[in-house]
Formats: sequence, C-alpha cells, structure tokens
Amino acid sequence: MKTTLLLSALLLSACHHAAPPPPPAHFGAALSDRPATPVSALLADPQKFDDKDVKIAGKVGAVCQRKGCWMTVGTGEPGAPTVRVRFKDYGFFVPTDCMGRRAVIEGHFKLGTLPVAEAQHYADDAARAGAPPQKITQPQPVLAMMATGVDLDSAAR
Repeated sequence: MKTTLLLSALLLSACHHAAPPPPPAHFGAALSDRPATPVSALLADPQKFDDKDVKIAGKVGAVCQRKGCWMTVGTGEPGAPTVRVRFKDYGFFVPTDCMGRRAVIEGHFKLGTLPVAEAQHYADDAARAGAPPQKITQPQPVLAMMATGVDLDSAAR
C-alpha cells in the first residue's frame, strides 16, 4: 500500500512538472510564420532595418501605465537602447503590467525624431512607472515601430 501511494505521488508530481507553459498572449493582427529577428540585431544596425516591415523579439522594458498604448522593447540590459513600439491605428493595447516579459512584435520599423511634447509625454508616463522624472527640452532621436501584432510570454524571463 505504501509503495502504491509513493508511486502515485511520484507520477502526479512528474505530470505536474511536464505541463507545457501557457501559450503567449496575443494582441492585434496574427503574426507571420517568419522567424523573429533578435532585437539586439536591430539595435546593432538600425539603418539596415529602417523603413522596413520587421518581426523582432526582445524584452519589454517599459509600458504606458495609463492604458498600455505604447511599450519599449530591448535586450533587458540596463541602460541599453530600446525600440519604442506603438500600435497601429490605436487599435489594440498591451497589459500595463507586462514589463520584463518577452515579446515578439511585427510591424514597420522607422528611425525618427520625437518632438519635444511627445517625448515629454513619454517621459511623464515613465515617471509614473517609477523612473526618475525628466524635463525634455529638445527633440529626441527614436527607434520607432508601428506594431500590427504582438505576442507576450505569460511570465517575465
């Protein structure tokens, strides 16, 4: 009897650990089947990807705390550059608690410049999320992406 109970417990334990992770949460249009480029490759040579449709994978560094209408994606390294992601036609948003999660994003990448007012708006949003407040006084260069679809892993990595 004790052996049967022990074997049952071991089998239940093994089954519990063998469950696959939940699928990623999806937002916006379906992603294509093409492989995602690591965001590190895009950040290493952004001119190569300028004004092109891309599919990238990286770590969410920040997200709009009001409604999830933008996020930044990078390598997760402190102080490293990031890509600012907005969502096509303001048609979908991401969860405001997705910082640290792995994201796969498809859309159009463009090198650009943020006007002072827009850059200040993003800085104010970041301050609400805990970043130090910043006063923006001049236009800011930006690596920007207009996403058509996003997959977010279910947990931070």
